[in-house]
Amino acid sequence: MKARENPFSMDRVERFRYRPLDRTWEQIMQTLAELEYRAAIVGPEGSGKSTMLEDLRERLRAIGLHVRCGAVNVNRRRMAKEHWQAMLAELSPRDVILFDGADHLPWWDWMRLRWHARRAGGAGGLIIAVHREGMLPTLLKTRTSVQLLAEMVTELLGRHEPMVEEVFEKHRGNLREAIREMYDWMAER
Repeated sequence: MKARENPFSMDRVERFRYRPLDRTWEQIMQTLAELEYRAAIVGPEGSGKSTMLEDLRERLRAIGLHVRCGAVNVNRRRMAKEHWQAMLAELSPRDVILFDGADHLPWWDWMRLRWHARRAGGAGGLIIAVHREGMLPTLLKTRTSVQLLAEMVTELLGRHEPMVEEVFEKHRGNLREAIREMYDWMAER
């Protein structure tokens, strides 16, 4: 099977957007405004934090805020100097920084990011995606379920696949890794 024909190819999987489980998007946006756009999206690996940030970017733009983005991860804990400068230059009260992986930043970079975001003042803010609570007030805790993975797999394959529960458990709820395994499984067929 060619990669582009695999039902679990990235272009097909990336069509899935974040699905809030406990609240509506309207409630999430209201809470975010109450937190003055300074909040954390908290959850384990593969639970939708990055997708949530991507979807939030469009919603923030729709209400007239300017969005700036940055990201690090366990393998790349530092951003290039030029990226920092572009992200933090001339912040205004209408700017919101979305930062994925803030818990992987070295301490001094985290302090610099917080300081610049506060300097923006007004509606300007900082929304981060992290694995643990405590860096900023928690907006949302992401989580996954076997049912959610089953819905995704059924939508991609057009049928129920019995191995979903086993794959979910094997990857401890990490949907990204579960989908990667399903991709490999399908490629071998």
